[in-house]
Amino acid sequence: WAGKNNNSQKCILYRTYKTDFKIENYLIELPKNVYKPLLKYRTLNNKLPVETGSYGDARDDSKLCRICNLGMVGNEYHYIYECEDVDIVNMRNRYIDDYYRNGGMYKFIKLIKCASTNYLTAMKLSKFCNYIMKKIT
Repeated sequence: WAGKNNNSQKCILYRTYKTDFKIENYLIELPKNVYKPLLKYRTLNNKLPVETGSYGDARDDSKLCRICNLGMVGNEYHYIYECEDVDIVNMRNRYIDDYYRNGGMYKFIKLIKCASTNYLTAMKLSKFCNYIMKKIT
């Protein structure tokens, strides 16, 4: 498991918050319909532009966010923290606690890790991830 992750370019972000080979608490504590969006978001198994865009250059237009005008890659971090779409901003304010809303990659990783152990954080983040994934498809 570790060897496959360490050798994969795609798993760079995943490796920052998934450091142990073990089942995450939210998979046990939350109902499947609630945890599934968070699971897809965390494991890069989603339809975000960064995942569905053409392979090659990271700045390829097919990988850019299509719902805001920032011209940024539509990845997991972008939608949770940067996307300026009005609906995404409203949902961000609703589901992401103030503590996590500003702070860059450090807070992003902390949020994802906290969702592994904190029921309420996991539930809120999963609802937000679900909203994001429905909005972009």
